[in-house]
Amino acid sequence: MKIILFAVCFFLSLTNLKGQDSAVSDLNASAAIWTQISPYFSPPDVYKGEYGTYRSPLKFYDGHLVKSPEDWTKRRKEILTRWNKLMGEWPPLLKDQEMKMLDSIHREGFTQYRVEFYWTPHEKTQGYLLIPDNKGKNPAVITVYYEPETAIGLGKPDHPNRDFAYQLAKRGFVTLSIGTTKATEDSVY
Repeated sequence: MKIILFAVCFFLSLTNLKGQDSAVSDLNASAAIWTQISPYFSPPDVYKGEYGTYRSPLKFYDGHLVKSPEDWTKRRKEILTRWNKLMGEWPPLLKDQEMKMLDSIHREGFTQYRVEFYWTPHEKTQGYLLIPDNKGKNPAVITVYYEPETAIGLGKPDHPNRDFAYQLAKRGFVTLSIGTTKATEDSVY
C-alpha cells in the first residue's frame, strides 16, 4: 500500500495539468477507501501462513505431484472423475430452451426482465434477468439465492446486503437471479 501511495504521489509531483486539485482530491478519496478496506485483503494474523490440513490439488490421489501442464490436465480429469463418481454424472443440457419474458422495467442503468424458463426437464421457474444499458459485451453471472427478489434488491427489508445481482448489474454485469420463491414462501426448501 505504501508503494502504491508513493507511486501516486511521485506521479502527481511530475504532472502539471489543469484540474490537478480535483485529481488530487479524487486520489485522496481513493486512497482513503483503499486504506479502509485493505485489512480485508489479508487474513488475520492468527491465520497467516496457516493453510490447514487440506490436501493440495496438485497431488494425485496416488500421492505423486503435478509437475507439468500435461500432469495438470491429467489431474483435472482425475478430480472430475472422482466428483462425478461421488455426486453423479452431470445431466445433459436442456435443448431448445426458451426463456419467456413476462415483464420488464428500467432501473438505475439497467433493464430488469422477469423471466420464466425450464430449469429441469419438467419444472419451470421464474427469475430476473438484469441487463445493463451499456452496449457491447458484458460479463455475466448467475446468482442463486433462496428467492430471486432479494438478489435483485427487492427482497425483504430484514435481509440487507444480499442484493448481489443488483450490485453486479449496476457495475456492468448481466445477471440472472434465480431461486425458489414459491418454496421459500411455503418453507419447503
